[in-house]
Amino acid sequence: MVIAGNDGRTVMGGTANSVINRGVISGTVTIAGNRSVAGMGATTGSVRTAGGVLAGAAGVTGNTPWAASAGYTVTAPSVGVVNRSVTVGPAVTVLNM
Repeated sequence: MVIAGNDGRTVMGGTANSVINRGVISGTVTIAGNRSVAGMGATTGSVRTAGGVLAGAAGVTGNTPWAASAGYTVTAPSVGVVNRSVTVGPAVTVLNM
């Protein structure tokens, strides 16, 4: 796991440039070279596991989320509270661009 060279700001419970693990990480995570601002309750520039298994690699580099993990990967727009982040779930990996 590498978290380096980031410039992050948060407001009232926001999360920026972080790993939020509520699953299993057996692969690699890289969060590097990001400029992130997370508002109230938002997650930006982060890798999250939500009951899934990250068996390959995932990260956010230069404000761009990416994943090289087994399984199905979809891309979704960054709207709402999850922005420029990777979410690994039980059946799918979501890249919020």
